[in-house]
Amino acid sequence: MRYKIKVNIKIAECKYSRLSEPKKQENGSFEMTISEEEAMSIDKCEKALLETSYPTIREAMSRHLTAISEKKALENGNETDLSINTHLYQVDGEVGRFVFQSHRIVVDEGEEYNTSGDLFPELKGKEWYRTSGFKEIAFVFGSCEKSYRKTSDMINRTRHQPGATPSRTLRDNTEAEGAEIIDFVEMKAKKILQENEFSEEGVFKGDKKKYDREPAQLPEQEVQKAIESCPDCNEVKEAILNNPVGYEDPQNTVNISMDDVGVKEQKKHRKRVEKDGEKSQEKKTFAKKTKICA
Repeated sequence: MRYKIKVNIKIAECKYSRLSEPKKQENGSFEMTISEEEAMSIDKCEKALLETSYPTIREAMSRHLTAISEKKALENGNETDLSINTHLYQVDGEVGRFVFQSHRIVVDEGEEYNTSGDLFPELKGKEWYRTSGFKEIAFVFGSCEKSYRKTSDMINRTRHQPGATPSRTLRDNTEAEGAEIIDFVEMKAKKILQENEFSEEGVFKGDKKKYDREPAQLPEQEVQKAIESCPDCNEVKEAILNNPVGYEDPQNTVNISMDDVGVKEQKKHRKRVEKDGEKSQEKKTFAKKTKICA
């Protein structure tokens, strides 16, 4: 089964009264009536088109997903056992926020199939499903670079849906997404260690002969050749040749550096303390971390 997506935008003269906001029609489309002056303005015409198209897209998505939900539910039961879920399925997407109806099949008071969980990702309480497009504009290009408030204003303005996603909700979503990423990285690290016979502390538990290898050092002839090609090395030639530490082959080695860095630890609230009759913020605290570069 395939689905055709059809988009038809029409701008035509009419005698209707001016409508400053899009108005929903019986067929699910939206219409807006603008003045002749606005129709001749590139900026105002663009704005009117976008303000009309976004609600239309959201309505089309809602109607389509409602129909898909009902169709899939009926594939798993009879029409007499079909029920509409009380709570609407909520989506926060790149096109804005919208809702649609989900369905379930109930046989002898026992639920057998529920599209809200069996077909679409299960949501808890008042949770909204966040699309990949929303995550890209809200997290990658949004809260990772700007404040929550600025990001909230930006995405709601872009989607022509004022106040749709509040900054407080965006903050909670960003923190939840970050926690999921951290959990995944930890799980992946543990899996890699386990697959390569290391403990969670990084101690190798397998056959140590597997990693017993001779150091990858440059042959003495190459060291001698390098010294001869460097005229400034004559004075220290003997010291270089007698160096007790071998010279590693750069083609088979990796340079690792460890640097201690100080990262400012931010707090939600910092108390102000009196100092010489003036208010001043308490001393900043730093979280010391070690950075490893390879």
